[in-house]
Amino acid sequence: MSKTKKCAILFPGVGYGVDRPLLYYSAKLAKQAGWEVRTVGYPEFKSAAISDMRRDQARRERAFDQALNSVQGQLRAFPDYDSYLLIGKSIGTILAAHLAAGTFQRKTVHHIFYTPLKETFDFARDGCGIAFCGDADPWVGRETVAAGAKARHLPLTVYPGANHSLETGDVLHDLDTLKDVMRRTENYIQTL
Repeated sequence: MSKTKKCAILFPGVGYGVDRPLLYYSAKLAKQAGWEVRTVGYPEFKSAAISDMRRDQARRERAFDQALNSVQGQLRAFPDYDSYLLIGKSIGTILAAHLAAGTFQRKTVHHIFYTPLKETFDFARDGCGIAFCGDADPWVGRETVAAGAKARHLPLTVYPGANHSLETGDVLHDLDTLKDVMRRTENYIQTL
């Protein structure tokens, strides 16, 4: 009997890398559960451009197209897997959802969306994941994310007062939030 090949791919945010808590610990949980963990990145992004993207839809679209082209090139170097767990943060949630609808459309795909953006739900597979956001996220309103998650039948956990990094500024409270996010992430991964 052959073992199923499964891969968890981390899709970071523009200013939120895989060394930051949400992605760092979710990678450890995925690996612990037997998933091979890989990472994609967007080396063309400069952090100075991040604030410009928030105000300018055309810049966001160009940034997405650049990142998508970069990621598609990186994925060509990956071996083929039977099942994928796409773990995204911010713009990474849009990229992961877009790739699930295209590149991975004939594969088993599951998602973990950390602070998804509105466009994530334009591509997300119905009922194939979970999502987390803060109700003080300046990049997208909670109602927008809640409506998108509901339309795609994705359980959504909302953290009061949390920003786009799921932080409030109160360190101990933020650690409790992180622990809750990781507990829910682990529970989801164990169902796969």
